[in-house]
Amino acid sequence: MLEFEVDDLQADKDFVVFAGAAHELNRILSAARPLSQSEIATIRVHIALVSGTHARFETLRPIYNKEHTLCLCVYDEDIITFELQSGSVGDDIERVFELTVYLRQIVCADGLSLRKLITRGKSREYQTSRSEYEYVMQEGR
Repeated sequence: MLEFEVDDLQADKDFVVFAGAAHELNRILSAARPLSQSEIATIRVHIALVSGTHARFETLRPIYNKEHTLCLCVYDEDIITFELQSGSVGDDIERVFELTVYLRQIVCADGLSLRKLITRGKSREYQTSRSEYEYVMQEGR
């Protein structure tokens, strides 16, 4: 999730962005189910708050509460921050490379694992509905 600020003024408060991310996380968990505890532990939704040349990253992750059989959300703020215009061209280039590496190694990797879970969930759903369809067709003969 990405949120932009205009002229260093927050367009939305952080908690509104968090609520949007929590909604998306809920949709992901619904689409990917059933999930094991270990699969739930690997899920992270990344949130980027961008203002001018300043980017701040946060994460939202579910934790399974076995006692109450539900998922709780943990919101980790200020995981990493990138200031892309420091006044030193060399430092700015280095920070752009660091941002690129972070996006590729962390954010994209988590996105790919989420996609696998969702795709697997949809595949199971398709197989279940197909099995039910085949059963109905056999009974109808």
